[in-house]
Amino acid sequence: MILSHKHRFIFLKTRKTASTSIELVLFPHCGDDDIITPLTPTELTRRVGHRARNHLRPILALDPRPLIHEFYPIEGWKWVDFHDHIRAEDIREYVGEKIWRSYYKFSFDRNIYDRQVSWYHYRTKTPKSARRWPDFPTFLHRSHRAKVDNYQIYTIDGKVAVDFIGNYETLATDLKTVMRTLGLPQPAQMPFAKRGVRPESSRAYRSYYNNRTRALVESWYPGELSLFGHEF
Repeated sequence: MILSHKHRFIFLKTRKTASTSIELVLFPHCGDDDIITPLTPTELTRRVGHRARNHLRPILALDPRPLIHEFYPIEGWKWVDFHDHIRAEDIREYVGEKIWRSYYKFSFDRNIYDRQVSWYHYRTKTPKSARRWPDFPTFLHRSHRAKVDNYQIYTIDGKVAVDFIGNYETLATDLKTVMRTLGLPQPAQMPFAKRGVRPESSRAYRSYYNNRTRALVESWYPGELSLFGHEF
């Protein structure tokens, strides 16, 4: 998640939508006072120079955490600080109505059926988790973290709370729209942050489903289905 006072925008980061890659495109344009939430350090984030800042909200009169963060990275607490997949409702509460209403707010989402398959591969990327949930139906029915609901991130009280929602399926085009709106230069190339987690064979996401699992996934995400009309 990025809140840029320099360029007056708020990027709400959703799951399994190339949001980390988008954040790495936006990060170099941010100012010292902008709010940037932590990312897991990788070779790519280090190359870009990504570093979280201003995401810790003081909870005490003399909160030492911001000072400590200058020397030792602190992620913060999700119930009080800014964090990567923070909800629009919480951001509005933290920054106030004036900033919330005047800044350009955007997010991205993805076809729920394809997103669910991507989430399955992400959650089973380690040998231990792959043994625990050896196939897609087992993951859906047995994992308490099988749902990956993005709708609550960019809505408030069931209504869209952002100015623009891009689509993963048209990522390059929609990101160009965002950068043009912000008056920022277009990226020379997209830094794909999590390439390789999902096997190429999984692109045919329909093969993962039967009638029962399709109905289950549809029951989980009525908001996205109503908003985007995703087709199987």
